[in-house]
Amino acid sequence: MVFGVVLTRTARCGVVAVVACAANLSLAQSTSNGQTESETVAVLIRGLGAPAFSQREQASRQLLALGNAARDQLSAIGNDASPETRKRVDWILARIETEDLEKVASSFLLDPDASASHGLPAWSQFRELAGDSRTSKLLFLESVKCQRELLTEIESFSTQQIATPESQRHLAAVASNAAILIQREQMSMSEPRIGDFVGLLLATSTFERTTPILVTETIETHVDRFIFTQFLHKQGYGSCLKKMLAVWVPKTHDSIAPRMMDLSLRHDIPSVVAIARQQLLPTRDTQTRHLALSCLLRFGNESDLPLIASMLSDRAIVYSWTADDMRSFSGNSQIEVFNDPPPGYQEDNSVPAQRFVVQMRDIALATILHLSGESHPEKYFPGYRASSVDGFDRYSIATPLGQDELHDQRIELWKRENALPASVPQ
Repeated sequence: MVFGVVLTRTARCGVVAVVACAANLSLAQSTSNGQTESETVAVLIRGLGAPAFSQREQASRQLLALGNAARDQLSAIGNDASPETRKRVDWILARIETEDLEKVASSFLLDPDASASHGLPAWSQFRELAGDSRTSKLLFLESVKCQRELLTEIESFSTQQIATPESQRHLAAVASNAAILIQREQMSMSEPRIGDFVGLLLATSTFERTTPILVTETIETHVDRFIFTQFLHKQGYGSCLKKMLAVWVPKTHDSIAPRMMDLSLRHDIPSVVAIARQQLLPTRDTQTRHLALSCLLRFGNESDLPLIASMLSDRAIVYSWTADDMRSFSGNSQIEVFNDPPPGYQEDNSVPAQRFVVQMRDIALATILHLSGESHPEKYFPGYRASSVDGFDRYSIATPLGQDELHDQRIELWKRENALPASVPQ
């Protein structure tokens, strides 16, 4: 096929003009011979499966030049057509759609009226979610290019006066099918496209409750890949994508809550705080409780203090290390300094190194101090150091292993100063 020929911009324009003229001439000749436009298109479609390669190429070029005049009949091609015909029809339809989008994109980007959709589906819904900046428009155009069918369904669903359960299920099915196709493309080593994930994220905004698991898995597995992170790290694009991620995260499944909290901490998604509040329970595992506290530390507020205080009786060990393992560079928790002996040195292990631990209740208390704006946290943790990344340096709240009375004393002190019953965990 002559599908991959590389031409200069001027040459492409010339070829398109020549092909268009040839197609129009052919159409005019067919019309003069008594054929209607529809009959001419039907003849050209049959030509896509002609025995001679030159005939198939000529039919492809003429149908492409006819563009929208041939779209409906091309779209109506059934599965009974030959593989060659179906392959060429798919290519022609994709090219027609791409060329139409290119024509609309310029006027869409330059239009000062931000509400004007220029016939592009779901722009109103996208604009409400991610804004109407130029970067928002560029991301939206990528989603139209990749997921036009899904966006059309989103617009149809959103414009309903009353959303029925049936329409919600239909949209969920369309979004899930789109996710399946994206996953299949990844398995075939196809290059991922940002527009696919923008379309899926827009779909999640329409779901009242939990996002379909296939959609969530497809988004989650790509958030940390280069195709996504290269946009996340750009100021304009990143702002738009984080707005969309913020809508999706609270609608994810409870079974992947730890992964969502970890993802949100890495990409700074405040809406995860709703998940953290649900996961800070004694019945959750240590890692989940710790992630929940970390999210509340980063994104919570003083209204979360009673919930966090319920962890002040949690003795689970979160961190454990010896004195030699601890960071020795005071004030910068991002720099690791290790006291490794020189080669050949025989360490005296007759005296075991002292071990330090951080319990869950230590993290809970440090989180409370941070959220409440405590001006003298060192009276609870003598070596307390603040951290711009984590709120506090975890090494600075460590306690020697086996000295549980120190944990108890600082918690009792906090309870007394906050007029809370010392005997009742809050």
